[in-house]
Amino acid sequence: MISTRHPFMAVTKPFGIDLNDPNLVLYLPLWSLKLSGSPFVSLDLNHHSFDVIGAIQSSEGRYFDAVDDKITHTASGWRSSDSSGTIIVWVKSTATAYLFTSSDEAVPTKHLAFAIHPDKGGYLIQVNGDTECQVVGNADIADNTWHMAAVTSSGTAWSIFHDNVQDTPEVLAGTNNGDWFADTSNRDNVVVGAIVKSSESHLEVNIGEVWVYSRALSAVEIRNIYYKTKGRYL
Repeated sequence: MISTRHPFMAVTKPFGIDLNDPNLVLYLPLWSLKLSGSPFVSLDLNHHSFDVIGAIQSSEGRYFDAVDDKITHTASGWRSSDSSGTIIVWVKSTATAYLFTSSDEAVPTKHLAFAIHPDKGGYLIQVNGDTECQVVGNADIADNTWHMAAVTSSGTAWSIFHDNVQDTPEVLAGTNNGDWFADTSNRDNVVVGAIVKSSESHLEVNIGEVWVYSRALSAVEIRNIYYKTKGRYL
């Protein structure tokens, strides 16, 4: 379970994160009292509404069990014009875990998923009814301590980060083609802590914060977010 060594915080500009950045299309500080209960509204300019099943809240975020816990937003073709971008998640895990996913609920083969690989760190999976592509980092962060995992797409390639370090990506399947939301059709949802397609998968994980940007952040920008936010977790 998540520890409770920090008090809850509910602030408008957490740790210097610019909530008025138009490129910040989703921000979920899951520890904030503003995101307690269900439904809650994201703190970015878009104010997306999310429903919560389980996912117990503490001062460090939400704990997701391996049974049915999830946080979901229903949306047809969410960010379907974004061919590049960034997903960042503070996570504590001991095994494979889904962090942020967007899927077509009618079929098993149309989704974009950011996860944790049990041996190799951040793990991007994308498929659009074709050959599934999988790219992972090279740092094992499934060690039951907090890490910041990130993936960026330039539109032609993915980059994987852990904490303040850019990894050397390894292709496990398909190619490193950078396909993003614009390349993944018929998606019905946005889900934190699980994947919901023609079937659901729930894995145990602790998630503290989630950011999605509509552009690929630089390594320096990701490093800055790490240093601005790590005090809550480390």
